[in-house]
Amino acid sequence: MRDGVLTGLVVGMAIVLAFLGRTAWQTRNQALRAMWLSFSCLTATLVLYHPDFYGWLDSASGVPNVREPLGRTTILLAGYFSQVMLVLLVRERGQRPGSVRRRQAALVCSVAVLLGAFVAGPQPEVENFTAAIGTGPAGLLYMGAFSAFMTYALVDVILLCRRYAQEAEPLLALGLRLIAAGCVLGATYVALKMAYVLARALGLQPYAVLEGAVAHVLSLTGLVLVVLGATLPYFGPAVSADRAVARLTAYAHTRRLYRLWYELQSRVPDIALEPALSALGDAARLTDPEFRLYRRVIEINDALLVLRRPEHAEWLPDPLRSGSADEQPDDLSHPSTSDVLEEARKLEAAAPSLLRALRGRSVGTPTTVRMPRSG
Repeated sequence: MRDGVLTGLVVGMAIVLAFLGRTAWQTRNQALRAMWLSFSCLTATLVLYHPDFYGWLDSASGVPNVREPLGRTTILLAGYFSQVMLVLLVRERGQRPGSVRRRQAALVCSVAVLLGAFVAGPQPEVENFTAAIGTGPAGLLYMGAFSAFMTYALVDVILLCRRYAQEAEPLLALGLRLIAAGCVLGATYVALKMAYVLARALGLQPYAVLEGAVAHVLSLTGLVLVVLGATLPYFGPAVSADRAVARLTAYAHTRRLYRLWYELQSRVPDIALEPALSALGDAARLTDPEFRLYRRVIEINDALLVLRRPEHAEWLPDPLRSGSADEQPDDLSHPSTSDVLEEARKLEAAAPSLLRALRGRSVGTPTTVRMPRSG
């Protein structure tokens, strides 16, 4: 079964590479090229660890387990190119994610130590290479070099994904979160491998299934999530995934703003286009989430404008006191989707302090404010 899964993944990765390769090299998109190189290294790793290939490779090279250093080197390269891709994307947003050269130096050092430890250590002709070399110093150095860089690369990718997703469009943000989830599984795989080697070095007898079956499930599932997340922004629109993700994103933001909106409309009832529903009723309303989010953002801002007048503003949190009653926080008269989402995020960040102020004010008799009528 495992051989069939590996074969399927190799075929799938080859198809992805064929589709992305032409775009990456014709458009000269450096971030897309880095992703293509990362996928190429992952595909090479899958081929190297395929039983039908590594048996032939050992025989042809005359070096037992030569797939091990080659396969782990391609994994390290895949992690490095993933870092480069995200560094380039974050730089496009005007941020400073750190130097590529620093990451490159870490990769070179790790590969050098890994290859040196493999050459210096024993090379038994066994299927479970990790278990065989795990008790000697060369084996510890070999796995230590691999684990150190992979942990660094995976954590770096997770942090960069989180950083970039904060301002990304919904479909891209979902793809970045899938990549981060895959990296979490990858980091768990690396930790499990290193823990197994350390346990054997200490004379313990850890369960082989943890190093074998469980580690394989973690690594393959993590790989699928990373590939799915990285390709989703490119192939998602073809299956209308972008519309589905946009609707889900709008619904999630609408729900997160419910408590603040409910507290505000109870004090400024005239802001609401429709009567307030209970929390359960609001959650059950699934129609037109994008318009509902737009209305919710507008209504919250309208209520804040009323409550920021001099006679009410003394109890509002400091960040929300600035500005006159006639000043709109952000121009949403002709909003784009990104404008509404950005404003929703700002309100979500301010919601805890606003809710504390509103509830503190509501001790005793709630304050109800009517909006002025025109004419």
